Amino acid sequence: MIAEHLIAKMIQRYYFDTSVFGGFFDPEFSQETMRIFDLVLEGEILCIYSDLCEQELILAPSRIRKLVEKIPLQFKQKIIVTPECLELAGHYIKNKVVGYTSLDE
Repeated sequence: MIAEHLIAKMIQRYYFDTSVFGGFFDPEFSQETMRIFDLVLEGEILCIYSDLCEQELILAPSRIRKLVEKIPLQFKQKIIVTPECLELAGHYIKNKVVGYTSLDE
């Protein structure tokens, strides 16, 4: 559940896929990614991630899993991939908004 003070503040909601969590430790992306995580920990950004991302993170190195665990519950929200989500993804692919490789099966 999202804390009421976060809703009242209308903080930005960013979707994090597994590459965002991994980017924290990648020298090429670490500076920007660390700043994003600082904003999450300061309550300026709400970390949104999916159940699919959560499953992928089970196999991630422990330092990445610990990074996810470090985010307080009030600053993250898990969403569930539903059939409606998959249908929308199909429309995006069909209309070339994103490529087929964007679909996680």
